[in-house]
Amino acid sequence: SRYPCLFCCMALAAINATNATVESYWNITKIAQKKAGDFYQYAPSSVVFDSASARTPKYAIFYCGNTRAGVIQDHILLQTSNDRIEWTSPVVVLSPNTDKSAFDTVHVCDPSFVKGNFTFIAHKKPVHFQFALFYTGTDCFSYNNPRMGCKPSSHNQVGVVFSNDLINWQRFSSDPLIRTPGTLSDWGIGQPSVVKLAALQGARQSRYSDDGKLVLFNTVGTKQNGTHLIWQQVDLSSVLHPVVGRPTVVTTKGLQTL
Repeated sequence: SRYPCLFCCMALAAINATNATVESYWNITKIAQKKAGDFYQYAPSSVVFDSASARTPKYAIFYCGNTRAGVIQDHILLQTSNDRIEWTSPVVVLSPNTDKSAFDTVHVCDPSFVKGNFTFIAHKKPVHFQFALFYTGTDCFSYNNPRMGCKPSSHNQVGVVFSNDLINWQRFSSDPLIRTPGTLSDWGIGQPSVVKLAALQGARQSRYSDDGKLVLFNTVGTKQNGTHLIWQQVDLSSVLHPVVGRPTVVTTKGLQTL
């Protein structure tokens, strides 16, 4: 998602320069440090866990960046910390798909992380994943992948991968979870932001469900309908059989009951 968006993708360096509160909390001077050469980092997604464990740190930040100087190709990277002072070196956790028929062969970006219970059934034996990562993927980039009717970074679509350790993420399909409503030359759909559904317990209490039921927000951009934000319910309880609800345009006329 390298083109103008409904909600501006804030670069980590810009946060460092403009927001002292964010900088002091995350100590972002040690996150995505500028490397020699033409590198970029942007679109951060931060995570705070209840406590550190053998599998998870206390703090994590996913973000988008390139891995080769001067080459504009988005990957998703991760850095973690247990004290917000010392951070691990960047690790690439998701790269463009090597399956040439896939929707995300050129760029993967805009990470949005959620914890839940996502189940894959293999040979009647269930495999449970506790983390899901939504992202924007595209197969269009005319500078190094010319294609008839394909504009730079157009034809964006939304995918999802699963993990139990934050580092090793598994794709279960070469197809997008959310397909673009536009054409090959339209920007498409992307910049996902995911939250859990809240299950009410009594009049004043609520808790977040720990299954695969989620609410997903995305930016949509087409020549026919312009740019707008949509939301839809998504159930990933079964990894191989996701249930995607009807998209609803987010109102620009104030808060309304969803």
